[in-house]
Amino acid sequence: MTLALAGLSLPSFWIGMILIQVFATQLGWVPVLGTGLEALILPSITLGLFLAGGLARLVRNSIIEVMAQDYIRTAYAKGLTATRVVAKHAMRNAIIPPLTLLIGGAVVTESVFARPGIGHLLVLAVLEKDFPLVQGIVVLTTTAYVAINLVIDIAYGIIDPRVQA
Repeated sequence: MTLALAGLSLPSFWIGMILIQVFATQLGWVPVLGTGLEALILPSITLGLFLAGGLARLVRNSIIEVMAQDYIRTAYAKGLTATRVVAKHAMRNAIIPPLTLLIGGAVVTESVFARPGIGHLLVLAVLEKDFPLVQGIVVLTTTAYVAINLVIDIAYGIIDPRVQA
């Protein structure tokens, strides 16, 4: 949980700059800028640390909450092993809240690593007062957000059959 807390607490621009300094500048393992998979390693780690930290805390809190439920005590009373109780009963219900943690703040990561992405394009469009482009990006991201939430809701029904529309 210490690593999860560090991933959440440290700003992503700071983590990105530290990763660039250590792995790109000092060690020379990856390029600072460029194209290809090598250039995506550091931005992926930077964005992943933040998301992993939030996901770890959310899963932990969900498991703690689910493990206090009556049906978990009933499963133990029926003689099921702890592994079976957690895998079959607790995880099915505890995994629902973390599914909503899909969209993160990639704009800062795009800026730090100079990656051309939709967040960077939105910032440039706002600075240049290109309102049609801003509207297009907002419509695109809103559509993507709605589609992702639809997929998450469908996944809820698959994971927990009690959740019905």
